[in-house]
Amino acid sequence: MIRPATAGDFDRIFEISREAYPQYQIDQDDCRQWALRALQNPDVLIAIGERSFGISGVSAPFWAPAKRRGVMVFLASTSGSGYEPCALLRYMVKWALKDRGASTYHFGEDTGANLAPLAKRVGATLDRASYVVTNGQGT
Repeated sequence: MIRPATAGDFDRIFEISREAYPQYQIDQDDCRQWALRALQNPDVLIAIGERSFGISGVSAPFWAPAKRRGVMVFLASTSGSGYEPCALLRYMVKWALKDRGASTYHFGEDTGANLAPLAKRVGATLDRASYVVTNGQGT
């Protein structure tokens, strides 16, 4: 069952993160402090299932406060999670669009994960290309 996470879920969330992304060092103390603050923000959702968790946020630009937009901040799952990551993404999309009044929901990847199968299942379309400037590059 997918539901909003509580502070009591943080250890399980860290376990899922370590299994899903073993190549990354996760600073549990900083993550825990961030998550405790996030739980107090109605425009941030940390959701958890049996083998996956996700984080979403909703915000609006200062020039158009009524144009709320949802974004996936993070999605992770363990092996054997099956359909659950898709169900979790659907949960986060519904939360942003229906519960928090977003007009759109955006998601992408920073880890090389292929999100095309999930995008297809939730009816998403390709949004746009992404760019990056790194330290020492650009202007």
